[in-house]
Amino acid sequence: MVAPGDFGDARGRSELLNESSVSKRIFDILLSSLVLIICSPIFLTVAALTYLALGWPVMFRQVRAGLSMRPFSILKFRTMSNERDGKGDLLPDHLRQTRLTAIIRRLRFDELPQLLLVLAGVMSFVGPRPLPIQTLSDLGAIGQLRCRVQPGLTGWAQVNGNTRLNDMQKLALDIWYVEQHNLALDVLIVAMTLKTLVLGEVVNEHNVQKAETQPTILSCLRVGLDPKG
Repeated sequence: MVAPGDFGDARGRSELLNESSVSKRIFDILLSSLVLIICSPIFLTVAALTYLALGWPVMFRQVRAGLSMRPFSILKFRTMSNERDGKGDLLPDHLRQTRLTAIIRRLRFDELPQLLLVLAGVMSFVGPRPLPIQTLSDLGAIGQLRCRVQPGLTGWAQVNGNTRLNDMQKLALDIWYVEQHNLALDVLIVAMTLKTLVLGEVVNEHNVQKAETQPTILSCLRVGLDPKG
């Protein structure tokens, strides 16, 4: 039986959630519009340089999981060729990049087209990076939990080590964000992203450990590092 106060509490939480969603959407529109305006010369330059280095098309699409696992097409500037070996297999990543496209990738300029997806409301400026649907499906319930927020251009995992982290650490940081996200945290992540772009990726051991010891992740560890469990 529902107590009289329960409905009020639920309604309060719902109103708070709605206010948070509206604030996040306004933040996304304002920030992505501002960055698009500021970076429009970079956008056009990267498109031209990509064409000169790799030819047409300058962008590519991949299907990824969005909010609630809904599929969408992610946009990126190309940074690799489609060169293959004698067996028809793609060459290793470092052999398919030019020095120029490697720099574009390092500065994350290849992600700039996703600003259009943020404006369209398909992505958020801050959130877990979009992954293939099958990858998240293989994670079971925790993969679905990760999709309770929109995927983002940058996220908690990206500013706490990113490529220096293993997959489980990234997942833990993503889940921590899903359970703790708010506008103030988004602003902090944007600021930390700028710092990372300038100084490079550094593992924040404190934040990683805090994420790895949250109850949701510990429950996965108890069943043998298998998020499906």
